[in-house]
Amino acid sequence: MKALLYPVDPLISPLPITTKNRVFSNPQFRIPIKRVGKRCCIAIKAVLDSASIEELRHQEPDIKNPALSTSYRNSKFPKPNQTVLDAQTKVCTGPTQTKPLNEEQALKVLDTILRSAKGGLKDEDPVSKAQLGAFFTAMTIRANAFPEPTQWSEGERRAMDHYWPQLIRVLPKDVIFIADPEDSIMGIGSSIGPKFVGNSTAEMRLVGALREVLAGGHLGYEEVQGVLKDILPLKVEEMGSSNVSESLLSAFMIGQRMNRETDRELKAYCLAFDDELGPAPVADVNSLTHYGEPYDGNTRYFRSTLFVAAVRSCYGESCLLHGVDWMPPKGGITEEQMLMFMGANTQLTPSQAKMLLEDNEVGFAYVSQREARPSLYSLIGLREHIKKRPPLATAEKVQQIVRARGKEAIVAGFYHGGYEEPLLMLMRRRGVHAGLVVKGEEGALSMTTRLRSANASKGLPVNYCSGFRSVNLAPACAVDGVSRESFNIEVNASDYGFASTDTPRTDRSVSSISLVLFQMFFLFPGFDLYFASIKICQIKIQANICNAQKRLGPAYFATKQKEKEIQATQVTQNAESSTDQCTNKEEVEIADMQIKEKANMEERVEEDVARNIELGLAALRGDKGPAYDRIVLNAGMVDHLLGSDGAQDISAAFDRAREAIDSGKALRRLLNYIKISNKVIS
Repeated sequence: MKALLYPVDPLISPLPITTKNRVFSNPQFRIPIKRVGKRCCIAIKAVLDSASIEELRHQEPDIKNPALSTSYRNSKFPKPNQTVLDAQTKVCTGPTQTKPLNEEQALKVLDTILRSAKGGLKDEDPVSKAQLGAFFTAMTIRANAFPEPTQWSEGERRAMDHYWPQLIRVLPKDVIFIADPEDSIMGIGSSIGPKFVGNSTAEMRLVGALREVLAGGHLGYEEVQGVLKDILPLKVEEMGSSNVSESLLSAFMIGQRMNRETDRELKAYCLAFDDELGPAPVADVNSLTHYGEPYDGNTRYFRSTLFVAAVRSCYGESCLLHGVDWMPPKGGITEEQMLMFMGANTQLTPSQAKMLLEDNEVGFAYVSQREARPSLYSLIGLREHIKKRPPLATAEKVQQIVRARGKEAIVAGFYHGGYEEPLLMLMRRRGVHAGLVVKGEEGALSMTTRLRSANASKGLPVNYCSGFRSVNLAPACAVDGVSRESFNIEVNASDYGFASTDTPRTDRSVSSISLVLFQMFFLFPGFDLYFASIKICQIKIQANICNAQKRLGPAYFATKQKEKEIQATQVTQNAESSTDQCTNKEEVEIADMQIKEKANMEERVEEDVARNIELGLAALRGDKGPAYDRIVLNAGMVDHLLGSDGAQDISAAFDRAREAIDSGKALRRLLNYIKISNKVIS
């Protein structure tokens, strides 16, 4: 162990300690970072007492070292056809946001659908049933219910007149029903749409509901819940269900979003599967905040909520995070990816999360939708093919997977104006004491310290917050309107003494810091993330990532190499499949370039996650800067707006958040979570 931690090679040998690099006053908890020019320097030195070392020498690790995946997307999901997906981006949206296709675009899309239906689409992924359902739903609702500017363009009409006589001969009946449910759009004189009823009891209920949706109408609470419970969960392996067709289901979900869901419809989505696994466990904590980040993650900016939760837990504000490993349409960085990367257990049940919330050394927890709402999780593959966000994208953010004995609050992020009030409505329906919606960066919860640009887009600004808080301890649903205080505010960080700084990016190249650090975590089962006996005392290995890889754990890198060989084989097979269809050198080069770009994209996903973690850990170590300021801002401001105890004075709220970081308590709680989550038993 000593030889591995302290190699002789000068590139990664420890440097002498200097007091000017100290971050914490506690000498047992010090993680200095040194940067020299463009080279990022990091050192790791674990100090173990002799008894702990002896124990580790004879003890087998009780968990496996986590292996990093180059992509978090489930490989079992078939990929959608890109041509039709691009068209869905334009037309599968609201009455004012839809962008009609021109004739050239419409002809290309319909030709792709026709060739796919005939089995003649050789150079692209086939058009899935879910894509057919979503695309033709958009066309039907636009024709039936949208205002004139977003109805069919003349080019779309000419293209459909040309292709529909051919399409009606090859498309399945459920898709023809979606495209022309009352035989009033295409002008062919077909009776398929009006007579279509479905092929099962569940499908018959769905078809009945779809007739209303396709006409631009809305459904009742019980009707939506009945449909959802009839058809879910789907079979993940097949991205479909034996009960209903994927075309009908995708039509139902995107159709309701295009019609702008009513409160009743959103409540149905929000509450439908609350009791799927039984009643929610109740944690014995005085305060619990449920964080509803957008499930599809961040693709550009630092995502701070995981680190904010660690901070707030230090002073009794327990936090429950929930989400997924990967979600379309953005497929960005999520809390589950970061926790998985760091070696935490991301398969906790709600009951296990309750135990972590009650643990005085942790105080926060994460639960995957996979474990808490498996029926909703089964829709991820279908949602990729729908492309645009369905009603679930709003409703899934307002969940109570674990309840609390004391006060409860819900915080959720949003981007598009008009959804702040529906989110608050769902929170009130949940009966929590306080609710808050935040328009953070990328529609997430992270408020920024950056000043608003004069050229900022129209609509609600970033850092806009709206919410309510109860003035007593009774549940919000049990008190009258006088007892609930509503508010809205645009948070200007400079008003509270924060310097204006650009938001840290995660879509830029990752330094060697994170990669070496986490390889150390993974390679040494006795490292701090896994056993309480290890105390991080100092970090200072001067590292070059390429040279470090030659020395850090041959078994780990052998596994990684094997993964890359498997991927390379798949890439070669894909290349052969693609280049078989190419007729000249230029086409071969283009196909080759596209395949390489996909592989590079998967590698960048891993780097983005590492970069986000690096920023968060540096802040929790006490490194002052933009990430540190954002964590303090978001922790203190949420405490203040929710009316948390001790946060009535906004300056005091910020001060206690800073103290939680500067003392090392927040970082210790994050490391405790990683360790204890792997040992917790229901």
